[in-house]
Formats: sequence, C-alpha cells, structure tokens
Amino acid sequence: AAAFKSRLHFTISIAATCPGQQTGCRLLFPTPSRKDKPMSKNIIHSDNAPAAIGAYSQAVRAGNTVYLSGQIPLDPKTMALVSDQFAEQAHQVFKNLKAVCEAAGGSLNDIVKINAYLTDLSNFAVFNEVMGQYFAQPFPARAAVGVAALPRDALVEAEAVMVLAD
Repeated sequence: AAAFKSRLHFTISIAATCPGQQTGCRLLFPTPSRKDKPMSKNIIHSDNAPAAIGAYSQAVRAGNTVYLSGQIPLDPKTMALVSDQFAEQAHQVFKNLKAVCEAAGGSLNDIVKINAYLTDLSNFAVFNEVMGQYFAQPFPARAAVGVAALPRDALVEAEAVMVLAD
C-alpha cells in the first residue's frame, strides 16, 4: 500500500480578462499551506487522583486549555469507591478533579466547563449543593446528564475543561 500524506495546499485558478490583452489570462491565488506540525500536548498526572483505569490520561494540556478526563469517586490510594452514598461520592469526584487541576498548574476556579454524569437524576440537587462548596462565582458552564451506569458502579462522574492564564 502506498503511503498517503495529506497537506492543505492548493491554488485557485480564475479565468479573467486581463487589461491590454485580447485573450483571457489566469490569475493564481495561492492559499496558505499547513506545514506538518504535530499538536503540542502535555500529559498531566497527579498521584493525588486515581490512576487511569483504561487507555487515557488524567488530563491533557494543549496550549492554555486543559482537558480533564472524567473522575469517578475512587480513593486514589485504594482505588476503591469512597462510599455508596451519593454526597460522599460527589465530594470525592471534586477532590479528584481538584488534584488534577493543581497538577496542571491551575485550580477548580480555572474550570470553564463541567460535564456531570449521574446514574439517578433525583440526586441533582445534592450534586448542585456539593458543587457549590468547591466553586466560587462566576461558576463554570455545566451539563448534567442522566446515565444508566458508570464504571465501578459509581453514582457520579464529572469531566471538565480548564483554561489557564498565559
């Protein structure tokens, strides 16, 4: 199989009448080409958050933006669920996110977006109350989604996007 390398480089050709000429001429407008530059990304790891339990990183920084993988309520030392109670699980999720934020050089208040996954949306008010203990205004944008199940039978998971100062 032949190797294929993609580049964004092409020329637009327009048929036009050029001043002082009887026939049309071609005006060529080159478009910018993209050099093959790998995206700069840094992997973020904290021993104070649970180790990844799959083929992913705890967080990845690309430029000023840090993408935090979903955290479930595992104790980082034992890798076991902290409790079977929703409020305790929600607290541990935010503790885990906080540890990863700090490893990336930020804090929970640098988070601009959170996606939360709850196995029972009747726990939404408790989640809201717990989240309010970890964030100051202005609060990040957020989505809360009801899901059928989460890894390790967790009741809650949250992932986030954090933007750091230059």
